[in-house]
Amino acid sequence: MTRYMTSVVVLAFAILDTSALASTLIPMSDHNFEHTYDPVRNRLYIPTKNGVLQRYDIATNQLLDPVAIGNDLRGSDITPDGSHLYITDFRKTGTYAELYKLNLDTLEYQTIDLPTLGPEGTYDVVITLDGLAFTTGPVPWSPGGLKILAVDTETEVLVGIQPVSNPDNNVISPASAARSADRSLAIFVSAGTIGDGVARYDARAESYRSYKERISGWTHKGTVAVNRDGSLLAVDGKVYEPDATLVYEFPFNDYHIGGLAFDPLQDVLYVADRRSDAIEVYDTNTWDVLGGLPVGEDIGAEFSPVPNFVSTSANARLLFVNTGSGVRMLENPFAVPEASSLLLSLSLLGFATLQGALNPQNLRSP
Repeated sequence: MTRYMTSVVVLAFAILDTSALASTLIPMSDHNFEHTYDPVRNRLYIPTKNGVLQRYDIATNQLLDPVAIGNDLRGSDITPDGSHLYITDFRKTGTYAELYKLNLDTLEYQTIDLPTLGPEGTYDVVITLDGLAFTTGPVPWSPGGLKILAVDTETEVLVGIQPVSNPDNNVISPASAARSADRSLAIFVSAGTIGDGVARYDARAESYRSYKERISGWTHKGTVAVNRDGSLLAVDGKVYEPDATLVYEFPFNDYHIGGLAFDPLQDVLYVADRRSDAIEVYDTNTWDVLGGLPVGEDIGAEFSPVPNFVSTSANARLLFVNTGSGVRMLENPFAVPEASSLLLSLSLLGFATLQGALNPQNLRSP
């Protein structure tokens, strides 16, 4: 049965015509690097450079009233229960760096003051399964200076400061963060041309590891991703195991990659490819290209410093990618089928198998 099912899935992907799939533009000019999907309310949250959080309702295809929070909003992540959104602010207003906790029902927010790590505020944030919100901050050229801050999401108390970089390296801001869909593993990558800091946090073991290996050259915001169970890390144009063992390297210049996102339910990686202005879909077991999804516009020049951050809905039926004109929402036929569609496929497969077995030519005499 497994053998037949595999053949059916491959055949379905092979005949897909993705040219007519819907690509919806969420227009805006002040959007920043990141966006976060809300599976409870079926909404997309988009931090902006002017301190406003944009809220897009997917069911109605409408922008809701924005929420004014801070100054220059950058990274965001939603709590596991979907009740709150944590948002970073790159431009601090005083002595402290700010991290915001927004109640997604009341739209009231709390400001969490953190020790400043440099001339600016907070940059990125991820929340792990043990209830910690890790935020990164920029640091100017300094030996091993880049740090990540861990905040307890229940008490909002700072519980730890950990180094991102190898003390032998010089690092430059900013630092990107990404986590697995199951929230078990987080990765932190600083971008620099002299040296790079890369670290991971294993939430199950409650342990950190800083890599002495240089596994990244120049990391744009959005080109860092972790697969659904934390077994693969994607940084720029390379994919690694958590111990920094190289698994796969894309056969083209990593400046062609605008953004990366793993599917939260299956072994698939989505890559914003600036050569084709499409989301290329990779099988992470074979590294075969399953197909491509046209974004609907030019997503950036080869060496553009502006990233095309990619994210998915909870079931990956929708993909979201940053462009110069806003955020594009794409239908994704490569996602795991909905339960009803999957049951129908299994029923048809069972019927075809039974029909073949009852074919007189296949029957044998006792």
